[in-house]
Amino acid sequence: MLKNGYNLAIFSLVALNSFFLYLNFGSAASSSALYFLDVGQGDSILFVARDGMKILTDAGPTSKIEQSLGNVLGNDHYFDLGIITHQQLDHFNGFNFLFKTRSFGALLFNGRTDRDIREWKLLVAAAKENNIPMIPVGAGDRIKSNDAVIQIISPNSNFVQSGEWNDTGIVELVKTTDFSALLTADIGLNLEAAIAKLNIKADILKVGHHGSKTSSGDVLLQAVEPKVAGIEVGEKNTYRHPTKEALDRIGKYTSYIYRTDQNGTIKITSNGGKLQIFTEK
Repeated sequence: MLKNGYNLAIFSLVALNSFFLYLNFGSAASSSALYFLDVGQGDSILFVARDGMKILTDAGPTSKIEQSLGNVLGNDHYFDLGIITHQQLDHFNGFNFLFKTRSFGALLFNGRTDRDIREWKLLVAAAKENNIPMIPVGAGDRIKSNDAVIQIISPNSNFVQSGEWNDTGIVELVKTTDFSALLTADIGLNLEAAIAKLNIKADILKVGHHGSKTSSGDVLLQAVEPKVAGIEVGEKNTYRHPTKEALDRIGKYTSYIYRTDQNGTIKITSNGGKLQIFTEK
């Protein structure tokens, strides 16, 4: 049972080897919203559906996530779902700070349980202590909430076993009546080529791996045809992300490129079928 009596139903479709999660809510907003949260050199994306469902994908590396969420949500401390794309610090460690002040209906992750580092062990222990179920998901699984559907595009059973953690990242295709968005975690060119064979066209692209030169290839960009690109990246980061190579490739498809190091938190909504973009800086 979720907050305010909202229902969480999880159906395991054994015959299809997949997972379907349905969330049912009450109050409605005029538009869904997607936030690229400024968490430094890391990822954190907040999706708020029209019906009030809140899904936080990744939480950055540090406690900076608290300030970013506070600026957006104020005193609203509940999330229906958290999604951990993969077990790297700049994606999951912020949850260790959030567990102290905020609550989650469930955590979705890629199913890998062999990450042998202190921070991951702390996260798993904290989720158990707070009675937050950790549910493995992969390609073919779906989350539905009234007008919003989130399809899990990757990883499949092969990629999730990769020795390269970036290959194991959860890729989400968010579809709403207001906009669509592809969230690509840290996947590289090899994964991009694999998912580009699917129907992944989207209005908004969360640029992979913070704008690394080994992500955002032409094959993916041609398949997505993004109207807007969002890059989660830290100011003056030592990786020199985003790279010129990635920016040049993305620039061939859209001139609307936003970066958390330059723009702060970025909010995208829709009004009358047109995307609206708000920036913190």
